[in-house]
Amino acid sequence: MRQGIEFFFVLLCCTVLASQPVCQYNEDCPPDKLCDRLNRICISPCFEDSCGDNAQCIPENHGINCICLPGHQGNPYIECAVVTGCHSDGECNSNEACINGQCSSPCQCGANSICDVVNHQATCKCPAGYTGNPATGCGSPQNPCIPNPCGINALCEIDNGNPICFCAKGMTGNPFKNCIPEGDECRPNPCGPNSGCRLVHNAPQCFCLPEYEGNPPSKPCTLPTHPCEPSPCGPNTQCAILSNGFAKCTCLPGYLESPNTIRGCVEKKNPCQPNPCAPGAICDPNRSPACYCPEPLLGNPFKSCIEPVKSLCQPGPCGPYADCYVVGNVEQCYCKPNCIGDPYSACRPQPSSPCYPNPCGPLAQCTVSPEGHPICLCPDGMTGDPMSGCTGPECRTDDDCNVHLACTAYRCRDPCPGACGIGASCRVEKHHPVCTCNHGLTGNPLVRCHPVLEYLPIDNPCIPNPCGPNTQCEVMKGRAVCSCLPDFFGDPQTGCRPECLINSDCSYNQACINRRCQDPCKLGNICGLGAICTCRDHTASCNCLDGFIGDPFIQCIPPPPVTAIGNASLPCDPSPCAPHSSCSVYGPQVAMCDPCGTPESAWNPACYPECLTDSDCPFNKACLGHSCRDPCPGSCGVNAHCNVVLHAPICSCPHPLVGNPFEHCLPPPPGMADKTDGCDTTHCGANADCYDKNGLVTCVCKPGFFGNPYLACRPECVINMDCPNNLACINNKCEDPCVGACGVNAHCQVVNHVPICFCAQGLSGDPFVTCYPFKPDSPPPISMGHPGNPCDPSPCGPNSRCLITPQGAAACSCLPGYRGVPPVCKPECIVSAECQQTQACVNNKCVDPCPGTCG
Repeated sequence: MRQGIEFFFVLLCCTVLASQPVCQYNEDCPPDKLCDRLNRICISPCFEDSCGDNAQCIPENHGINCICLPGHQGNPYIECAVVTGCHSDGECNSNEACINGQCSSPCQCGANSICDVVNHQATCKCPAGYTGNPATGCGSPQNPCIPNPCGINALCEIDNGNPICFCAKGMTGNPFKNCIPEGDECRPNPCGPNSGCRLVHNAPQCFCLPEYEGNPPSKPCTLPTHPCEPSPCGPNTQCAILSNGFAKCTCLPGYLESPNTIRGCVEKKNPCQPNPCAPGAICDPNRSPACYCPEPLLGNPFKSCIEPVKSLCQPGPCGPYADCYVVGNVEQCYCKPNCIGDPYSACRPQPSSPCYPNPCGPLAQCTVSPEGHPICLCPDGMTGDPMSGCTGPECRTDDDCNVHLACTAYRCRDPCPGACGIGASCRVEKHHPVCTCNHGLTGNPLVRCHPVLEYLPIDNPCIPNPCGPNTQCEVMKGRAVCSCLPDFFGDPQTGCRPECLINSDCSYNQACINRRCQDPCKLGNICGLGAICTCRDHTASCNCLDGFIGDPFIQCIPPPPVTAIGNASLPCDPSPCAPHSSCSVYGPQVAMCDPCGTPESAWNPACYPECLTDSDCPFNKACLGHSCRDPCPGSCGVNAHCNVVLHAPICSCPHPLVGNPFEHCLPPPPGMADKTDGCDTTHCGANADCYDKNGLVTCVCKPGFFGNPYLACRPECVINMDCPNNLACINNKCEDPCVGACGVNAHCQVVNHVPICFCAQGLSGDPFVTCYPFKPDSPPPISMGHPGNPCDPSPCGPNSRCLITPQGAAACSCLPGYRGVPPVCKPECIVSAECQQTQACVNNKCVDPCPGTCG
């Protein structure tokens, strides 16, 4: 049972986390940071691909400096190759020598010369047509096309003093390597190995493939004996023979590769000639390195410069003491825990009060006494010491409650309200409701009591009624014949009873539903998609199968495959979730927060629905939207009265009004006889006809009406519980609530009268908006990703919010006012059938539809 405790309190402060520095210019950041002017934050200028392979990025002066890793050499902005150490020339390739403990080129030739390295020894030569001393420098020929510097069968012409190579008409290919005849390929090739063939005027023309020499087919194509004699390279180059016998041209130290490889290499005078930078980058010969990305572009200037993309919530539009969350790829601000105010301007610590900070134990509720002191109470349905913590359940059997209460859905409740029929009174005996007709009335107190006849008919053996309670008497051959009322059992002479009155009349795995013992799990899909339903202690419960995640009252889904990594627990260590919430790893750097995932939350009323069926509620309430609510508001028509009997709203027109109480009660038309004492009004409910046969009064619903005619006949439905579980009550008709409820390409299934939208297997997205084909994640290019922002895009699913934790992980939780567990979060409503009769679903909220509607 609940108990209250008063005491005084101390004051705590709201949590404040350090914020990221905000900048406008690079100078606002430390030298090792760069100002992302779009997002107004200082970031590291070193991205994943800022430098080349085997290179290290060092932030310097708001930019980057790339250096080769130890043991490597080359252009650190493009690629660094492994440098092999040596002690003698024999440990190096034949085209290298051991110099200062490293294998490198031994060439030290003059300008425009060619260097040949044979057996680690360098020889300097002047290229064909060049003159002079190759050790000091070779002079250029007067005609750069003599001798021809181009490839085999290629022609040379002079343009502005430079040689231009091209293939003659009827030839094609690389003019710096080899020009071959135009035509179709010969099939089969008659020219021999290492050759190519083209059909020219239907005759085969043979030629050697690049790097081979010969005159096919008479002289087969073979690798040259000395590929570097004569050198195929241009000036300022070194020719080396690869292991496959091919010649390789490289620039001598201090020279750069020319755009035209036949012209060889040019002296490294201007680092911007030729331009080594990527598109969008700027080359400045006075900078080191020469290439850089101009503001506001970012990236590796030797690879690509791109515009920065707005990174959500870094830092975001929030004010002090507020957190920025990513919600559907939009920034939303919320005050930090224990803070209040406008999160977009400024939140402030919550003012002190007797209940703040909460002085009660876990799961206990705090209220303020008239004297201004805090009072701790365990929530309805829980028990325990509210100072040390509340536990549950409040009850499992009737014996756990006072004798005047009964255990319903683990709560001790008064079994009388709504248990008896019209005109009857109730008292409790040993946890059971006992119904009796009020003074001056007679009949079945579980359904309806009617006035006792003032004048008893003569020779009617059924008056007064010789039968027991809950029976009916019929005159047959002048004798009174007693029988039990429909759905009642027993001896009609002594009295009949229903199969059950309360849940404890049934076995532990059944509940009393419509006065019959039934398994609530067999009524239909009362649990979420993929969940299993079990009935224990007369109460249905829903659970996800082992290995599945989600909300068992909405949908259970398999978790995504997670690649095993060393820091798989990092998102939850420490936990970024609220107190008393569990944290689970949903993927690399993604944590899912479940406010009901801890063992102590098992009996927290906020963690499971108050009801799944009417049997979980008191008799004067109905299970509407997973809550026990009064079904009367909005159920009856104008001027009608409403009573609740066995969870159902019973509508009637008060005397002297007449009509259909589910629509409108009106004054009787002139001349209409007063039927106050008629059979229709004393024995039957609204919209029912009364028949008297053999002294037995029988009530029958009028055409088009449904229900118990002795209570009231209603339209097809008034509340959802009047319909099968896969339908909802819409405009007094049982209809499919899935129609028009979900987004494009989304699937819908009905769970306990509620539409559940989801993306089918193979699809992804927001099922309330659109589902699209799923594509496995791949590493995004720099122009698309947000390094250090795991919430952009959000991995949390629809109706959730994503928070970047101090450790750089994504913490997912359902939006305030939504229920479930990410990625399965559900709004308060999707269709109006989920709301009370007096409300409508507007923007996923149950609200009064009247304001602003009527004139």
